[in-house]
Amino acid sequence: MKTKPTNMDIEQALNVAPMFIDFEASSLTANSYPIEVAWTDSAGEIETHLISPKECADWTDWNEESAWIHKIRHCQLLEDGKTISWMCDFLTEKLANQTLYSDAPKHDTFWLYRLFEARDLELPNITIKHMDSLMAGILAARDHSVDEIKEKLADFKRIARFRVAGEHRAHLDARYLYEIWSLASGHN
Repeated sequence: MKTKPTNMDIEQALNVAPMFIDFEASSLTANSYPIEVAWTDSAGEIETHLISPKECADWTDWNEESAWIHKIRHCQLLEDGKTISWMCDFLTEKLANQTLYSDAPKHDTFWLYRLFEARDLELPNITIKHMDSLMAGILAARDHSVDEIKEKLADFKRIARFRVAGEHRAHLDARYLYEIWSLASGHN
């Protein structure tokens, strides 16, 4: 699976916002599971859902420090979270055959896999690529040098973090990624 954006990805992202995705998880261990997912569409609208672990007896890895960082309580997932089955169906319906961008594609792909694995379902064709590569490609297409790209990307991340008050919630992190694109592509 290719994780770097193609020239066509970059050309398209100059004009239309790509989709961005973010998962939050129960912890950062190998036994962690997704607790929240959010993604943006090309208009920057955000879809976000909590995920309930109650359908999967194996999903017991819960870290109180992660809960504190995310400000998501385990009981909140049980009460307000979507079922794993519903979430898999919905993600398949909305994101199959899509390429999405993340600032942590290995983690987000892992949690996407864990979600579908919990229901013994095949992972749909959803590709998650690293957003830094896409942003660097956009900036290169706008005639910036390698040094300028690094500097501008760092600046855009700082500005986007300022624009998006908060982090460590999937919808806020997805918005943050969208804001970086907005700045890099000149759609701000």
